[in-house]
Amino acid sequence: MVRFPAEAADGFSSAALSSEALPALPERAVWLHARRLHPPALLARMGAKARRLHELAVAGFAVLPGLVLLPGPADAGGSPGSQPVPPGLPEPLLKALAAALLPWTTVGTLAVRSSAPEEDGAGRSYAGQFLTRLDVDSSGLEPAIQAVWGSAAAASLATYRAAGQELRHDQPAWPAVLIQPMLRPRRAGVAFAADPVTGRRSVTLIAAVAGGAAALLAGAADGDHYTLDRQGRLQTSQLLQPGEPLLNAEELGRIADLVRRLSQRLVAPQDVEWALMASGGEAPPSLWVLQARPITALAELPDPDGDYAVWDNSNIVESYSGVTTPLTFSFARKAYTEVYAQFCRFMGVPEAVIRQNRSVFQAMIGFLNGRIYYNLLNWYRVLSLLPGYRFNARFLERMLGVKQGLPGVEMQRLRQQRLQEAKAQPAWRWREAARLIRTALSLPFNLITLAHRRRAFRRRLDRVLLDAAATAALAEARPDELVACYRRIESDLLHHWDAPLINDFFAMIAYGCLRGLLRRWGGVEAVTLLHAWLSLRGGVISAEPPRLLRQMAAHLAGRPDLAAVLCHGDRSEAERAVAALPALRRAFDHYLDSFGDRCLEELKLETLSLRDDPLPLLRTIGSLAVAAIDAPAAAAPGPPPRRRSVLAPQLPGRSLNLLQRLTLGWLRRMVGDLISERENLRFERTRVFGLARRIFLELGRRWAALGWLERPEEIVFLEVEEILGLVDGTASCHDLAGLVAVRRRQWQQHEAAPALPRRLETRGLPALALRQWLQASPTPPVPAASVAVLQQWQGIGCAPGLVRARVSLVRQPRDWLADRPGRSASLPILVAGSTDPGWVLLFPHASGLLVERGSALSHVAIVARELGLPMISDLHDICSDLAEGDWVEMDGRLGTVRRLDGTPATAAADA
Repeated sequence: MVRFPAEAADGFSSAALSSEALPALPERAVWLHARRLHPPALLARMGAKARRLHELAVAGFAVLPGLVLLPGPADAGGSPGSQPVPPGLPEPLLKALAAALLPWTTVGTLAVRSSAPEEDGAGRSYAGQFLTRLDVDSSGLEPAIQAVWGSAAAASLATYRAAGQELRHDQPAWPAVLIQPMLRPRRAGVAFAADPVTGRRSVTLIAAVAGGAAALLAGAADGDHYTLDRQGRLQTSQLLQPGEPLLNAEELGRIADLVRRLSQRLVAPQDVEWALMASGGEAPPSLWVLQARPITALAELPDPDGDYAVWDNSNIVESYSGVTTPLTFSFARKAYTEVYAQFCRFMGVPEAVIRQNRSVFQAMIGFLNGRIYYNLLNWYRVLSLLPGYRFNARFLERMLGVKQGLPGVEMQRLRQQRLQEAKAQPAWRWREAARLIRTALSLPFNLITLAHRRRAFRRRLDRVLLDAAATAALAEARPDELVACYRRIESDLLHHWDAPLINDFFAMIAYGCLRGLLRRWGGVEAVTLLHAWLSLRGGVISAEPPRLLRQMAAHLAGRPDLAAVLCHGDRSEAERAVAALPALRRAFDHYLDSFGDRCLEELKLETLSLRDDPLPLLRTIGSLAVAAIDAPAAAAPGPPPRRRSVLAPQLPGRSLNLLQRLTLGWLRRMVGDLISERENLRFERTRVFGLARRIFLELGRRWAALGWLERPEEIVFLEVEEILGLVDGTASCHDLAGLVAVRRRQWQQHEAAPALPRRLETRGLPALALRQWLQASPTPPVPAASVAVLQQWQGIGCAPGLVRARVSLVRQPRDWLADRPGRSASLPILVAGSTDPGWVLLFPHASGLLVERGSALSHVAIVARELGLPMISDLHDICSDLAEGDWVEMDGRLGTVRRLDGTPATAAADA
């Protein structure tokens, strides 16, 4: 049995039926209310709007009684265009519908709405695209139903569908029709469980008018606008009559609570149409749900209240340029996690603090659209763990190569956070001072023992890295043996990466000191000579490959035929040419054994090394040989390098005393040695990555042999733990082919997408911010002399987007559309006094929309957001202030409009 609260005389009356079961309905009609949900097949025929209200009514929400006229069997299939005349309705059916509902209302009229299957979806709302008829009496019921059905064949609906690429032919030709008693509410309006323009999920937006909300929803009338926080507290209000709000605090709280409960029930933030009836006696006014649907386009917006992050690839792009694969990122992420936790231990950070910040270490780099970025905020968080944090922030920026650090407010927030954490410990000042002193005293010891650490590190490398024979033996190893080899990389190397870290740290400090002293003693001019003044010591490993390449090319002297084969033949032909010269073959094999992992993009595990594909090496040898053959004579060798003096040279225009020259000379030698060792240790990193690449490729061969992968190289689309888990028995998914297919498709999408900028700032979920950045329409560049701002307006941002274009005034939409073919090919920004949902016909011809009257919660605003059309409303007198053809710039997110002086150069052809 269904019961409804009794209403005041100006609402619908349920007193007569409050204790009775709902009466039976004729065929093709069902009640909204029932003891339990209707069967699935029936729910599908009810359409989305009626189905959702039925579900809410069964769940106990205050939904008006009503019935749903279902499409008949003869009405299904085809398209509206193929059936221009809606089906007829038998008179007995009409009488039965009116008899069932008219007793429920004291005003004697009904509301007739559509309920199509595609309406009120999460991605597309169809807001206002189907017709609604209000105040319908029994004699007008059939024409109202026919009008609702007829709107399914409207041109505006076809345009809306086409814009969303939703031309579907598997839906019924006509929607179901929802019929309910007509209300005379005291207040009505719409409420959003999140801000559909900015994406804020922590607020509720409420718009209210006196009486019914039809004009507000159509954008033809304004109302009161309120913003409430999660606790239902009022944050902002914009009133039609200052000092006379339409809703009081209690009513606002009830509406906000209703919207939040609906959103929780329907598992998505909702756009709710509501009606508030007058109270009867002491009872509070009744609040009714007229419609609820997901807020469309919200899934595309990041939450501006979410966590702030700064992504920067200034330095890391040198190692990981462009798009890379899940295997490379997951391996690099493990390396960064372990290596910088060790760095903090070296700097005296307590082990308990490192464990507490484990999640920070694990997210020092991010994977944005297939590209590796520094998570800059986490780098500063790690840096803030070190003693003397406020003195070393600039050191980090120089080490990372970032041109712009954190915003000042974020730096201050981070300092305050660490200060509060320190103050929570007893005697925190003494603890911090002791850590700083201990770290300072350990620095000389670590500098003295650095050479010993480097030797020990190389001994570990020799134990873990494989020679040529052991590398070849990997082809016969079992999967568990391959995994054991990889585990040794982690345990013996990644967990003991102390020598490269300490060497880099001292290189950074020594370089900073040398640079600072040069600036102090020699001025700005001396700093510009710094890199030319520095010289590296001998034995840098990176100088060895060019020397060996020239030696191999020398073996081809007098053999231009073989050199030509190396330059132009395929791989097999080039390898046979090398084999024809035994001395060249030995040198070639020696090069591959020593430097086979040094190749372009050598830190990407998907890159083929020179061992896997030696053709680039063969081409280089051939080119060097041809150049030597064509050269008339070899250049005379230069003089041997002079031994570096213990004294620094005098600086131009400056006179340095002996102590200054000794100090600079000592620092110069130290920096040269540290940078040389840094380069050599980075080559060892290349060898480590090369061994990891070989192990994973061998595992890919095992998985391909088992039929888990189509090809061995597809293993690069799996993550490290997913691969190891197949051997350890911890893998959560064994459908490797499925994973590879999904990730390969995403990798291809990232390859085809525009490159991301060097620096990105995000709020909330980074993926949403990236999607918004990629979908943002570019603004035509305008010369600085041409963008003088003549006039500015501030309205309500309804749909985000930044556009600069000419304006076109629309006074009669039909006339404007008829005249459109003779206008410029460029898309203008449309300017109008008001709009309605039928304006969707004009949207394909516009780059933006400026409206004098309207709301961010209206049907037109919803549709504009869905179609990605920037829109601003509440722009008073914009139609009279702008002239046809004026250039303006609009920001649909901020709600700002600027009239510009001059014509952008990029659009001069359309002027």
